[in-house]
Amino acid sequence: MANGYQLYLKHKQLVRKREKKLLKLYSEAEKIDREKAKKILNRLGDPYDPLTYREAVRELKKIIDTQRRKQLRKVKKS
Repeated sequence: MANGYQLYLKHKQLVRKREKKLLKLYSEAEKIDREKAKKILNRLGDPYDPLTYREAVRELKKIIDTQRRKQLRKVKKS
């Protein structure tokens, strides 16, 4: 049976993994639209209008996907 400290370490490991993934998405989205990406990241810690981790990832992916679609349209037109 796992003791409290082992559970704490496992939790910390998972949190680090999530933060790494979020930062990677943020850096990619920041290149496209810095203001939107910054707003999403700031809302993660906002006490009045909080954003969950999943929602933040979804929003960042949305920014990236729309940019990719725009680029694909440009390629198809030319």
